[in-house]
Amino acid sequence: MVVDKANKFAYKVDDIEAKHSHVNWESLASERASFKIKDAFDSEVLTYMAGQAQTIVGSTASPTAVRVSPPTGGFSPLNIMARLNRKFDELNVPTDGRWFVAGPFFWEQMQQEESRLMQVNQTGDAKSQMRTGMWNGKVIEGDIRGFSCYMSNSLTTGGIGPDSSASTDYGILLAGHMSSTATVSQIAKTETFRDPDSFADVVRGLHLYGRKTLRQDALAVVYYNRGA
Repeated sequence: MVVDKANKFAYKVDDIEAKHSHVNWESLASERASFKIKDAFDSEVLTYMAGQAQTIVGSTASPTAVRVSPPTGGFSPLNIMARLNRKFDELNVPTDGRWFVAGPFFWEQMQQEESRLMQVNQTGDAKSQMRTGMWNGKVIEGDIRGFSCYMSNSLTTGGIGPDSSASTDYGILLAGHMSSTATVSQIAKTETFRDPDSFADVVRGLHLYGRKTLRQDALAVVYYNRGA
């Protein structure tokens, strides 16, 4: 694997704010920088994985319809997941360790599809409650159609996104297995120095990472919107 990707962060800690504010601005800035670095990493890696997928449904020019009541040739949220699960079965992708990532629009459709998602026999979860918006991105403790399910805002979109019927507007759904892709990530350097143009300290850091697809057959991507 080649570590050939990098991101950076930088912020100022003003002397007056540090001395007189009741808010720890340095801690807030550090948390914000950490989130932005993670978000950029997620976005780049997810986009890379989508481009490596062997199983492709729809395209950027002709997204497939995914909604609660799909038109002919489209899918409901549960059925598109069932189709990807079957594709992986045919390619002998291991059943343990499969995952599925989608944006908020897809999970809204999923919640509207049917009340059975709240039942144990659909999710395998004793509580069986959709939890969109959890801080770690996981939407439910159990699996849906054999996938561990996550929500992310870092997936690629086109135009205004999937909440549209126009062919120029789309989002992507990404599914795979934990063996599909390897990544490495490191904060290579963090340093603090005096800002020559103000009464503040500058804190900056360098994030290095790499990624490599190991099994293209264990990745699937869907280009979709809600359809007409």
